[in-house]
Amino acid sequence: MAQNTPRRCVVDASVAAKWHFPETLSERAAALLDRQDAGALEIYAPELILYEFGSVVAKKLQAGQVVLTDAEAVLREFASSPPRLVPATEALPLALRFTQMVHASFYDSTYLAAAELVEGTLVTADERLASLTVGTLFGEVVRLLSEADPDQRRAVNAHLRRH
Repeated sequence: MAQNTPRRCVVDASVAAKWHFPETLSERAAALLDRQDAGALEIYAPELILYEFGSVVAKKLQAGQVVLTDAEAVLREFASSPPRLVPATEALPLALRFTQMVHASFYDSTYLAAAELVEGTLVTADERLASLTVGTLFGEVVRLLSEADPDQRRAVNAHLRRH
């Protein structure tokens, strides 16, 4: 990538939630948005994030951590300016292949597929997902939010799409 070209990362709902709710690592998640605002980073997510983020908000509502009017406002705000969305039609076929390779859920594999498609790093706060990729080709693609540096993304071997 050229020096002035923004880096790319894909975030999952565990990171997006930290943009809207005070949680551990919220500052790290906000730093990704700051880098995007500065033009140094492009943030993507599969379309699935809209539903997964909604599920996070619903769980917080059910747990009494947020009131209905605030939950609705958060959903409206997120839906009006989500990360750049990777279309499901592009991500789903690749995600299916990745479920076999990593033994991750189809949902998690959708985020891996999005990272592959945009040639970026998947940044997650989900330690379980990150641990599934250790020792695989995806170990170079997935970064925990606590350790994330999207500039260190190394390309996944092109043969991932063929296997």
